Amino acid sequence: MWAGDKLIAVGKIGRVVTSTDGDTWQHITSGAELRSVSVAGNKIIAAGANGLIAETDDLESVSLHHTGSDHHYLYGIASDGTTYVAWANNQFVAVGAGGMILISSDGLGWSETNYGYDTFYGVTAKDGVIVGDKGKIIRSQ
Repeated sequence: MWAGDKLIAVGKIGRVVTSTDGDTWQHITSGAELRSVSVAGNKIIAAGANGLIAETDDLESVSLHHTGSDHHYLYGIASDGTTYVAWANNQFVAVGAGGMILISSDGLGWSETNYGYDTFYGVTAKDGVIVGDKGKIIRSQ
């Protein structure tokens, strides 16, 4: 993803990588399989396997937080990029397997809502849109 002044990517082996030019990359290994990344200010937060959220603001250390979810995979996470806002409620939103929607105001404590049995693969902060299996699209009011 483009975060205003750098590219940020995460991956299956737990890496969080950044680059300002696309040629030279800085990385750190989180220890968790990561699937999606979002940025709020200088904080990079990523969602991944086993209900884990990885967080770093300096790319020197990564903190892992368990969401408390019984679902194994988180596929999407969003904020508005500057103020931890997703859906205009001062929150991060993560989505994943089993119709799971997780919401957090600080990236540390998460509350879970289940929206059926389909898997959600992505969420946007701007319009509060979640996309998933079988063409399912959910929009926040």
